[in-house]
Amino acid sequence: MCERRAENLMRPSQHIDKVMHAQSKEEKKKNRVCLSTSIVDVHWLALQSCTFRDNDEYLSSYNRENFLELVKTFAKISTKIDEVVLENAPKNAQYIGPEIQKEILHIMVNRVRQLVREEVGDKCFCILVDEARDIFKREKMAIILRFVNNHEILTERFFAIKRVSDTTSMNLKKEISNVLVHHNIHVKKIRGQGYDGASNIRGAWNGLQPLFLKDCSYAYYVHCFAYRLQLTLVSAAKNIGNLQRAGATRWSSHYDSVKILIDMYTATCKVFKVLRDHSPNGRAKAEVRGIYRNMASFEFVFILHLMHKIMRITETLCKLIQRKSQDILTASTFVTTTKTSLQELRECGWDKFL
Repeated sequence: MCERRAENLMRPSQHIDKVMHAQSKEEKKKNRVCLSTSIVDVHWLALQSCTFRDNDEYLSSYNRENFLELVKTFAKISTKIDEVVLENAPKNAQYIGPEIQKEILHIMVNRVRQLVREEVGDKCFCILVDEARDIFKREKMAIILRFVNNHEILTERFFAIKRVSDTTSMNLKKEISNVLVHHNIHVKKIRGQGYDGASNIRGAWNGLQPLFLKDCSYAYYVHCFAYRLQLTLVSAAKNIGNLQRAGATRWSSHYDSVKILIDMYTATCKVFKVLRDHSPNGRAKAEVRGIYRNMASFEFVFILHLMHKIMRITETLCKLIQRKSQDILTASTFVTTTKTSLQELRECGWDKFL
């Protein structure tokens, strides 16, 4: 035994530094496979707009949600991956924690922003901004850059989403400017502003658009065409009943509700008829009776089909003017064509319609 130990001691390959180096190299390979699996996992979930996590991610769970279940799927496909992920990985190097997922995601986000910044270059651009509240009632602001790329194609790129403390015009302007300056994008290069019709944004004196005009006199403001059309159609359709709840800021939902009601008209009338005859609540019974009487009238059916005919024409316009490659001249042409179609319906479309 002593003789064998002496021989091992004299072999360079058995020296402790060599053994440690070999083990370290092997560990690096395993860690790279484990981390690469998590990176591919995060990339796929982000690309498909899928949720990553949930409350039930215990080992005893039948479904540990998307991220972990996808890692398990990779492990089933490859024994090389299976040997180094989840329970087979060291407890301190599994690369599956929420902090790791967020870090990988932020690296990808920053890389995408860097590519967008390179695509914009020193060219002039427009900004499209919208604000909304998330499920926690926190104000968020989305910033989109619109520019002509190196291939002379009009391009829109989602650039950032920023949480804002308040939605005053001064604060919104400060936050937008901070995002642009942080990525070395010059405000002086702005050649257009696109917002909705909120007073804090479009106001001629104290809104967001005149604040940018002070910094760059060529940053012309354009009120969102789709939003203007939506306001008109919501006003025209507000007295029509529907099965699908119509949204105040998404006018196409009104068209969908009208279309669905036409498709389900017979079934809807049967439901109201049953409720009219068998509802135990006297007040509700009277209300249902009135609804059923109105729905069964010629006037209701006539207006329902007329609005469907009109909205089918205007919905096409809405989809066209929301194209990211759209310009104001083409949009004006589409508006003229839509007006012509509506005029033709008014002048010579009644016989066919009736």
